[in-house]
Order: sequence, then structure tokens, then C-alpha cells
Amino acid sequence: MALGLHDVVEVQVAGSGLKVEVVDAGAGGVADVPTDETHLVYRAIERTCGHLGVEVPGLHLRCFNAIPHARGLGSSAAAVVSGVAAGYALAGRELDAFEALQLAAGFEGHADNAAASLF
Repeated sequence: MALGLHDVVEVQVAGSGLKVEVVDAGAGGVADVPTDETHLVYRAIERTCGHLGVEVPGLHLRCFNAIPHARGLGSSAAAVVSGVAAGYALAGRELDAFEALQLAAGFEGHADNAAASLF
């Protein structure tokens, strides 16, 4: 079964630091989502940039969450895949789907959810 739900993440390079905005786009429960370095998208960006050998710059993340959390719909995998894709973009590298899947699955722990979010 496929659902027509997706989150949208906007990533802007900032002078320094990190600003995370989480917007409820239908997911509900966004008040519990962290807005600091523990945010899942940011952690995936950090891990991907580290893997690709680049420093993480200051960032402003705007996350529009439409996939409900803690409902088994893959919201964590979607966040991780978003962070992996952003890490590639920040590194100036074209997304390598196989490598991105390995990174996302290793970080998220569910290869099936990561694959569904990536492909």
C-alpha cells in the first residue's frame, strides 16, 4: 500500500549556527519535535557530510511535516532520507542512490522504510 504523504524540507546555508523550524503540514504532534542539533534531519545531514568529508555549515532548516509520527508510516525514514539528500547537496555531490540508501538504512535502522522514502 502506498500513501500520498510526504514531508518537505527546505535547507538554507546560514552564516553560522543552526535554526530549525517545524511546520505542521498535517502530521500533528510537531510540538514534540526537537528544534536543535538533535533534530533527525540535521543529524542525518551531519552524518552524511561526515561520510562525504565536508564540514556542516551554519544552516536554517524548515521542515513541513505531513507524515504522522509514531504511526508506522515511515516519518523517521523520510526525515533521514531528506537529511542524506541535503548532505549530498551541501557537499556539491550528485546523489548516489545506492550509497544514500546504505547511509539512510544504517542510520534509520529500517532499510525497507528508507528505500520507500528514497525511491
